[in-house]
Amino acid sequence: MRSATSGTGLLLHIAGLVALLACPATVSAQDWIYLIRQGDTPWSICLEYTNKPGCWIELSKYNNIDRDRRIPIGTEIRVPIDWLVTVPPVGKALSLQGEVLYESRAGGAAVPLKAGQPLLLGSRIVAANGSASIQFNNGSQLLLRQGAELELNAMSTNPGPANATELVLPRGEVDVQVPPSPETRFEVRTPSAIAAVRGTSYRLAALSDGGDATRGEVVTGAVDVQAATAQRVEAGFGVIAKKGQPVAPPRALLDAPIVESDSERGPLPLTLRWQPDPLAVAWRLDVYAPGGGSLPLETRRSAEPETTFEGLELACYRVVLLAMDAEGFSGMPAETPLCAEPPPPPAPEEWVPLLPHLM
Repeated sequence: MRSATSGTGLLLHIAGLVALLACPATVSAQDWIYLIRQGDTPWSICLEYTNKPGCWIELSKYNNIDRDRRIPIGTEIRVPIDWLVTVPPVGKALSLQGEVLYESRAGGAAVPLKAGQPLLLGSRIVAANGSASIQFNNGSQLLLRQGAELELNAMSTNPGPANATELVLPRGEVDVQVPPSPETRFEVRTPSAIAAVRGTSYRLAALSDGGDATRGEVVTGAVDVQAATAQRVEAGFGVIAKKGQPVAPPRALLDAPIVESDSERGPLPLTLRWQPDPLAVAWRLDVYAPGGGSLPLETRRSAEPETTFEGLELACYRVVLLAMDAEGFSGMPAETPLCAEPPPPPAPEEWVPLLPHLM
């Protein structure tokens, strides 16, 4: 049994629950985030990166800077992307399944996203009929599951470990992996919550278009949830944050399923089996291609503690399996190989000699 106070991993903060899309004043601005280096001033930043007349005056106002020659090194300076001479790429699409649309500016013309395509700051990805895995320049990766939308709202592109990322998830579910670093700030904003990490692995879902709730499930690290009340959520626990309401106590995620060892390999059709869990109402399986890959070839759901695979190429795959409870929380993941092997050769026909009296 897990304890709600166990674990000492990196923190995941979910703070300041607000209706980000319902109230325009609270929507995250589309900014390039510049981290101040030795000798930088608003004047030098404007001169090098923008084409806006009077930029250095406006930039100081935009960032509430009153002593522009004494800005501490590492301070985040926000520059609206409309001021930039060139909008920078902040990541790329790794792989795709189905139809995924891309808007170089949120609300602009949508075109099909392609694997390997650079992703610009301020762009929008819509995975209504597909899924996509993307990687940002800071090394973090994100999986958009089918039905998710993502806006690359504000990011830094400074070289070095210090970086900042602010994404908007209007709807749908994402899986996020952020490399641990005390100099990393990585936020995903939904209509009801902000999830900010310094490095961890977690899942986040905006549960409805109206932004009524956000569900978070932490695989590694820890979570600080703040709304009308504050609550810490450790790894192995999940929470639902509802707009304007006290945060409910965290609940333990279901344990990682235990796969039956004799079901992981064999000829097709191949049935993978795992031990049942009385608290599970279903199980989700993500099947990844041989040799790795950041996007599942297939995602399926099973109401029984087994599922049968047909039509696979003969190879070994990676399967990520987790249980789902009655409240919709997905549990801790288990990984197992799944090896589709050729059928055994047919047994040779037995030769029976003729009896002497028949010869």
